[in-house]
Amino acid sequence: IQQDVARCLCSITSNAENQVGVFGPDEMRALFHLANSDEENCARDACIAIGNVAVIAKNQLSIAKLGGLPPLIKQLGSEFVSCQQYACRALYRLAAHVDNQPRIVDAGGLVGLIELCKSKSTETAAMTLTNLGTSGINQVHIVKQGGLLPLIELTKSENPDCNRYAGMALCNLAVNRQNRRAMVDAGSGGLQAAILLMKDDDADVKKYSAIALCNMANNPNTQSQAVVHGCLPPLLVLANSSDPDCQRHSLMCLSTLAANESNHSMMMHKGVLKTVIERSQSNNVHSQCLALSALRRLANFPDNRGRLVRAGILKPLASAGNSTELEIQREVAACLCSLSLSEDDRVEIAKHCVVSLVFLAQSGDVEAARQSVGSLANLGEDIETH
Repeated sequence: IQQDVARCLCSITSNAENQVGVFGPDEMRALFHLANSDEENCARDACIAIGNVAVIAKNQLSIAKLGGLPPLIKQLGSEFVSCQQYACRALYRLAAHVDNQPRIVDAGGLVGLIELCKSKSTETAAMTLTNLGTSGINQVHIVKQGGLLPLIELTKSENPDCNRYAGMALCNLAVNRQNRRAMVDAGSGGLQAAILLMKDDDADVKKYSAIALCNMANNPNTQSQAVVHGCLPPLLVLANSSDPDCQRHSLMCLSTLAANESNHSMMMHKGVLKTVIERSQSNNVHSQCLALSALRRLANFPDNRGRLVRAGILKPLASAGNSTELEIQREVAACLCSLSLSEDDRVEIAKHCVVSLVFLAQSGDVEAARQSVGSLANLGEDIETH
C-alpha cells in the first residue's frame, strides 16, 4: 500500500498545478513518513515527490519546518542509488532557500553529501554542496568535515556537469578566508583544480574558476604558486575572450598576481603586458578598471617603468585619464605618479599625458587629484618637460 501511495503522490506532484496549495502539513508529513521507508520504491518515489513540491520557494521552508530533512538525509546513506539521487535532488532544491542552508547542515546533511561526492550520485551531491556553500558558516563546515578533496577530485571528472558544480562549489568555498589556506596546502590541489577548470569549454566554469583562483591567491606565497602551476596561459585566453564576465574575472586575477614582484618576469614573458594594455582601452568600464589596476601594480616597481612606457602604455593612460569614472581616474593617476618617478621617461610622459594630468588634478576625488599633482611635480623636475 505504501508503495502505491508513494507512486501516486509522485505522479500527482509532477504536475506543476499540484505543487501549490495542494499539500498541507498533513500531506507533507505523510510524504516524509514514506520517504523514511527502507523499501527502495517507496522511499524513492516519496523523495521524488518531495523534490517536486520543493520547486516552489514557499514549500521549501515548509518542508524543512515540518520535519522533511531527517528522512531525506537518511536516504543519502541508502544502499539504493535511486534513493540517494532523489534525496539529493530534493535537498538541492531545499538548499536554494537561504533559511534552509544552516538547517540542512545542523541536521547532519554534510556527511552524507560529501560521501556521495565519491559515488555514482556525485553530480546531485555537488549541486547541493554548491547551494549550501553560499552560506558563510557552511563554507567553513564543508571544509572542516572533509568536503574539499572530494570536490577537487570531481574537477577531473569526465562528466561536464560534475566539473561545473565542483567548480562552483570551490568558488564558494574560496570566498571564505578561513578556507583558503586549506585549499592551497600541499596535497589539497585547490590551485591546480582552478587552473584546470579555466581550460573547460563551459564559460561559467571558466568564470567561477577564475574567481576561485583570485580568492586563493590572496598572499605572496599563493600568488607565486599560481604562476608556477601555469595559471597565466588560461587567464590570458579568458582575458582575450568575448565573454565580458570571463574577461573581468581573469583581469581581476591578473591584477592580484601583479601585486607580487616575483611574478613580473613571467608575466612579461607570457604576454600579460600586451593583453592588459589592450584591455585598458576596453569599452567595458569594469574590465578597463581592472586592467588599469594591473598596470598600476606593475608600475609600482622601478624596473618595470621604462618597459611599460616602451610597450605603449602612455596613450591608453592619457585616454583613460579623461574618464568621468572615479575608479578609473584613481588608477590612471596612481599609475602615472609611479611612472613619473622614472627620470628617463619624463619627457615622453609629459608629451602624451600632461593634458590628462591637468584634468585629473581638478578631479572631485581627492586621491586622484593628489596623485596627479604629484605626477606633475615629478615631471616638472626635468626642464625639458616645461
